[in-house]
Amino acid sequence: MKVKCTGYKQNREKYFTIGKIYEVNADGTLTDDTNFKYTALVCGTNPNDWILSHYYEFETITADTYELHITCNDGKTTNAVYKVNGKIEKRTEAVCCPSDTFDFAIGAQTAFDRVFPKPINIQSDTHPCATQPIAPQEDKSRFKVGDKVKVTKPIWGCGCAQDVVGIVTDEPYTNGLVPDWNKGVELVNVLNAKGRIYSVNADGVEPYTEPEKEPEPVYFSGAAIAIINEIDITKGKQYTFENGYMTDNDKTKRPMRRDPIKSVSDDWFKIRFIPYLGEA
Repeated sequence: MKVKCTGYKQNREKYFTIGKIYEVNADGTLTDDTNFKYTALVCGTNPNDWILSHYYEFETITADTYELHITCNDGKTTNAVYKVNGKIEKRTEAVCCPSDTFDFAIGAQTAFDRVFPKPINIQSDTHPCATQPIAPQEDKSRFKVGDKVKVTKPIWGCGCAQDVVGIVTDEPYTNGLVPDWNKGVELVNVLNAKGRIYSVNADGVEPYTEPEKEPEPVYFSGAAIAIINEIDITKGKQYTFENGYMTDNDKTKRPMRRDPIKSVSDDWFKIRFIPYLGEA
């Protein structure tokens, strides 16, 4: 069963997006935009009977919905956005040849055919690209879906935060509208480890590689013979070191208040012990 969010009933945080379609799982649960799963608030096949409907308006979807939005805002670039059940499946664009006069019909047709690609020839006596197949436009974005990245500069995008590490995703940013000042710049959607999506100006994003881990320190382990009498250490007695520590006669780990022993050349060890090399 699928439902579409059609409105809000209360002035509160909005975890469902108007116009977006959501799947009601076989166990009767429903997951919102933050990946939170509702159980008790969703009950039955009629959304109007849900407790969740006190806060949101839903309608039942009996079939998949398909949308194709074709727009041009600058007089030269025609954009197409293809959605299935409210989720963006593909984006394409068609840029007018510099020597030609912009024609929205041709741009729309070209953007459409790049959504659903097939060989095409434009039949026009004046179009500079006439009779030439239009190849799919090369993806010039700096980052690909699945790339691991880090937000290194707080250049404003949507939900931007410095030092966020995540992977590039094609999932849409759903926590608000993209501000006007971000139009015309390359935005990168970054999914962090907690499942939150940030839409960030690409100029503030860099590839990320996990730093190499520091090697674990190695400490002395082995038998040693005491060469002095000291509190709770008996001269001539054999003691065992494990990971840089020994246990004295009072069952106290030593050395105390300092780092463990790394080797028999450590000063603390040398004035108290010699390595035990076995019976002569």
